[in-house]
Amino acid sequence: MTALPKIEMIPTQKMTRREWLEKRGLGIGGSDVGTMFDLNKYKSRIELWKDKTGQTDPDDGEISEPAYWGTVQEDTVAREFAKRTGLKVQKCNFMFKRGCQIANVDRLVCEEGKNPMVKGEFRGKAILECKTASEYVKDQWGEPNTDQIPDTYLLQVQQYMDILGAQVCYVAVLIGGNDFRIYTVVYDPEIAKYIREAAEAFWNDFVLTGESPSPRSAAEVQEMFATTKRESVVADEEIEGVVFELKIIKEKMKELKENEEILKDQICVYLSDKEDLITPQGETLCTWRSANTSRRTAWQKVVSELEVPQELIEKHTSESVSRRFLVK
Repeated sequence: MTALPKIEMIPTQKMTRREWLEKRGLGIGGSDVGTMFDLNKYKSRIELWKDKTGQTDPDDGEISEPAYWGTVQEDTVAREFAKRTGLKVQKCNFMFKRGCQIANVDRLVCEEGKNPMVKGEFRGKAILECKTASEYVKDQWGEPNTDQIPDTYLLQVQQYMDILGAQVCYVAVLIGGNDFRIYTVVYDPEIAKYIREAAEAFWNDFVLTGESPSPRSAAEVQEMFATTKRESVVADEEIEGVVFELKIIKEKMKELKENEEILKDQICVYLSDKEDLITPQGETLCTWRSANTSRRTAWQKVVSELEVPQELIEKHTSESVSRRFLVK
């Protein structure tokens, strides 16, 4: 069995946000694992590869609102966890790095009043991750006091436990601002090994070589090849069959859409100037109600009337390139 790399502890207490992001870019962090396994709908493996190969600015753009409030409420979630469980927690002011894997743990759990950090080494058994979530993703969380958390978080905490040698990770989450839950995830050596091997492969095969991962979706192809060559590629038998299948699906969707509009028109005519369609028992079948009035600003006319200089307009104008997909 190959010995695991030694754990490096990097102090983070005095780091600026940019310094922290730059250090985080030196390995695969817990929140990167889900992206590495194509589980992150907001970020692709190609984007992750660009981040880790220094092709993007780690501090480019403002922090998102959900991420901002997640950071702001981290202390609140940690305090509530301690209050409800009676367990003391300790803020972790270190980034743990083992080979190409990184753990940024929210809190260390002090069991039986013992300090989990002894002589610069984690000797505890449990850690805590603090999360906030929107009401819209409530169904991604299972029953409290289980390990039924979103897959991306499950992979994240398994990597953290593997690096630190913890046996348990408590995940405390505040959903929708008023639904507090606690989950318990036990260390799984098989999952941890799978993550470890995948992280090493991603790092060695793509980051260190500079070779991009193969795209797995249209979005990833767009990320790699925003502009195209005026060339053709000959279809093999398999991809020709895929195109044929897609054409059949599009034709069915068109037919279904036309039928949908016909049925919708019949219902709207029946409703006339009424809002709700109900059954004889009073149950609502559908509604057609007045929506809020929308407002649009004609910014080009505003700019024209204010006589804004063209050079100022150009300064704040950016271009984006996209590719349009058509089935002939």
